[in-house]
Amino acid sequence: MEKNSVRFLKGVGEKKAEKLAALGIFTISDLLYHLPRGYLDYSEMTPIEEIRDQSTVLVKGTVSSDVRCLRRGNLDIFEFEVIDKEDSFGVPRMSVTLFNRNYLAEKITRGTHVVLYGKAEIFGNKISMRSPEIEFAEDTERGFRPIYPLTEGISLKNMQKTMSSALAYCFEKKDGKIISKTDIVKESLPQYVMDQYGLCALPEAFYKIHKPQTKEDIAAARRRLAFEEILIFRLGLSTMKQKMKKQRSKKMTVDFDFPKFASALPYKMTNAQKRTIKEAIEDMKRPYPMSRVIQGDVGSGKTVVAAALCFFAFQNGCQSSIMVPTEVLAAQHYSDLKPLLETLGMTVSCLTGSNTKKEKEQIKEDIRSGNTDLVIGTHALIEKDVKFKNLALAVTDEQHRFGVRQRETLSKKGEDGTVPHALVMSATPIPRSLALIIYGDMDISVIDEMPPGRQKVSTFLLPSSENSRMYSYISQIAKKGKQAYIVCPMVEEGESEEIKAVESFAAELQENYLKGIRLAFLHGRMKGKEKDSILKKFAYNEISVLVSTTVIEVGINVPNAVVMIIQNAERFGLSQLHQLRGRVGRGKEKSYCFLISDSKNEETRERMKAFCKTNDGFEISRKDLEIRGPGEIFGKRQHGLPEFKIADIASDTKLIREVQECVERIISDPLWFDKDQNKPLKERVQAFFTNADRKINGLQI
Repeated sequence: MEKNSVRFLKGVGEKKAEKLAALGIFTISDLLYHLPRGYLDYSEMTPIEEIRDQSTVLVKGTVSSDVRCLRRGNLDIFEFEVIDKEDSFGVPRMSVTLFNRNYLAEKITRGTHVVLYGKAEIFGNKISMRSPEIEFAEDTERGFRPIYPLTEGISLKNMQKTMSSALAYCFEKKDGKIISKTDIVKESLPQYVMDQYGLCALPEAFYKIHKPQTKEDIAAARRRLAFEEILIFRLGLSTMKQKMKKQRSKKMTVDFDFPKFASALPYKMTNAQKRTIKEAIEDMKRPYPMSRVIQGDVGSGKTVVAAALCFFAFQNGCQSSIMVPTEVLAAQHYSDLKPLLETLGMTVSCLTGSNTKKEKEQIKEDIRSGNTDLVIGTHALIEKDVKFKNLALAVTDEQHRFGVRQRETLSKKGEDGTVPHALVMSATPIPRSLALIIYGDMDISVIDEMPPGRQKVSTFLLPSSENSRMYSYISQIAKKGKQAYIVCPMVEEGESEEIKAVESFAAELQENYLKGIRLAFLHGRMKGKEKDSILKKFAYNEISVLVSTTVIEVGINVPNAVVMIIQNAERFGLSQLHQLRGRVGRGKEKSYCFLISDSKNEETRERMKAFCKTNDGFEISRKDLEIRGPGEIFGKRQHGLPEFKIADIASDTKLIREVQECVERIISDPLWFDKDQNKPLKERVQAFFTNADRKINGLQI
């Protein structure tokens, strides 16, 4: 058994070790990094009469009723009431419900003094709390008590005792300082970093975050641990970026013919587009691979920038590829770029899963022989038998829809030991603080200017009572040849009667409101070919109204679609609403977006009203980051967002800036990796990026 195993701790036997493993805790180090999700502050109790609906509170009171027990299937339900004033008529009471906590319910009787922590709800005049954390008042201490993420079989009190054992095992106080007794916790930050940024030592940070005496203790410990976490991540990305500079790319010696490219366009480029093209071409002229992301709002003209860079590669006798998430988007890029680039002498192909076997063989042969200058496609581009003659530029559109390994595979398609220049296009505008984390190994260009003539989409917040009027309007525009989207957040019924399931909702619309209108539904559980077939029909106006989940968030460009209705809009983040709204307003006609919501929550309604007033994606994402966090900007945990345990990207913007300053100082010394004072930090960076899932662009430190 390793000395770092949790089994070395007092009170941790085999069974408890198994339960800790369910939380991802196998070692004492894992346990120390199992940080509190909050604290019980016994100096800040909330009186029952001051409780607000949906507030998370700490309440001290007395059980004022007998415990009622109900049995439903395998569920034991215990109910009782608590008061925090002398028992008399009119005293505010709180109803408490426990589930399958028989061992605890047995200890609770009328007159028991308890401390409860949980989310309170108010229905009418009734205040209730379900499944709270409970301590008996005589057991509570003043000060702060950590609250940990738990699992079945491990109570909060049990976890607190286990953590105390870990702290006693690892640390001791000496001359007023917390020092390590074992080699389990090793200081990783150089002294000069801790001195410059006022950071406490690692042993002290662990002790203060698990056994704080004051709010200042918690803040100091969290700052230290968050700083280190971001530093290791950013330092790893910066090191990878430096390693990229040691790789070779195709030589670009012919200058970009800007006048020729510009003259082929049917419109004038914006200054932001010109600036971005210039930045990328300067990168591509260097002897090492470009690694750049273009951030631009929906409709800002990112694809034209990509086309310019593909033309630049062509001028230098090289090939390019553009990988997109859906076949429909691939077909749309192909139809848009083919006529433009062919006038410039380029040959363009499109490779997707829908190509026939014969078509695929011919396209792959053209790619292999160099007869194709640009190939646009889906993940079919990364198949093993797709070989390029001289690939110099790999463009990835809507990159957060692809996994790291897919992009890594594409980056290996270069020949003669060269690595293609990498360009990522993202239509998800994000604040710079978040961009530094997500694109830390890339340079960033921002297209912050919309092409002239692009109409703003007018957005309105309406109650569901307006639905019939909305559908009548859709029926009218459909009869005039225009198209519309209706977005629902659910696929199947059952979560809530208020939430419309796509299939049943589409049937209801067809039967009652949109009779005779060509209507189809779309959701993520459909097979790929079925989804692509429906999207193609919609793109060619064979379908007038598309009822869909958020699968249409990206990957479809239908200029003829002029109306977007989003049902239960309160269920979406602002950035997701913005992406959905971006599906309309792509043509010359005025477009509209209607948010349908009956939410009575004032904060939610203010959020949606603010959304209606702006079409600025960057402003929207800043607000979304502030309100809901980075996961909501990109959807669920599929987009390569780093899973920080301590740092909060939304609120730690100042800390991120400090870390970036620190990173720049460290890597300004090209030999920092080899210096003794940086050895522990180097080891932490290497350990973090050893995990295969954390490789970026195929590099490993």
